[in-house]
Amino acid sequence: MKNVTYIGSCVDLPANVVCPIVDNARDISGKTLSKYIDTAELSEFVRNLGYRSFNHFKEDCCVRFGKSWVGKKLFVFLSWSSIEYIWKVEKGHEKNL
Repeated sequence: MKNVTYIGSCVDLPANVVCPIVDNARDISGKTLSKYIDTAELSEFVRNLGYRSFNHFKEDCCVRFGKSWVGKKLFVFLSWSSIEYIWKVEKGHEKNL
């Protein structure tokens, strides 16, 4: 597993956690997301959503990927049908402000 921790979805997390991450995000590609999150973890995650594979999932028109700095913390997420699933990128990616 790569150096990330799944923290939850916008359904489970309070708005004061989700909004700064999503509102300050920039779009990234599925390929960039997979640089942060282990391929096996992504594959299992999207299979649980009913997709054959991550490649199949990222072609869905209702899917978007994002990356966001909140303070010195980096987050990546995928948005599927307007539900954000968020991972915190751990040590080694801190922003020097």
